[in-house]
Amino acid sequence: MQAVLHGAGDTENASGNSIGPQPVIDSLVVIEILLELETIIPFELPDDLVRAGGYDNVNEVVQHLTPQLKRRWRKYYEERR
Repeated sequence: MQAVLHGAGDTENASGNSIGPQPVIDSLVVIEILLELETIIPFELPDDLVRAGGYDNVNEVVQHLTPQLKRRWRKYYEERR
């Protein structure tokens, strides 16, 4: 199952068409992470922070989200001054 999910080997779907590599971390998992973060930060994180289609590894998630989270953090605290 992992080989199919990650694109290893000769994979085909039910119609016989081959399918490409699938993301290791799909976007729904990252949205769940954002929801968990919202329990400890004082502002909401919109779903559109997450790249559609998912990510190939954890580092990719961190590299994509960190700058966006930093901007939102700064904005939130600047507005409170």
